[in-house]
Amino acid sequence: MIEDFIPAAIELMKRKKTGIYNMTNIGAMDHKSIMSMYKEIVDPSYEIKFMSKKEQDELCKRRANCVMNTDKREKLGIHMPPLEESLRVILEKYKKVMVRE
Repeated sequence: MIEDFIPAAIELMKRKKTGIYNMTNIGAMDHKSIMSMYKEIVDPSYEIKFMSKKEQDELCKRRANCVMNTDKREKLGIHMPPLEESLRVILEKYKKVMVRE
């Protein structure tokens, strides 16, 4: 998440580190987990519609799901929170903004 990326990137710059660093939150989530969290936090009435197995298989022919390795950055002591934790915070903030509108 950008909120986690910026402080980590600034820390790398302060330390004058160069090279390739995977600047991503730790962990992975599938779309079902993400949408379930959205429903739980933002809109309990939201109806989640999942693709059929056949549709998923067709989609996966054209894209890749991967988890990036963050060990290089983590070994420097430059941490970003787990993805699930950051997404929860962002969805809670989003809900507050949506309630005001």
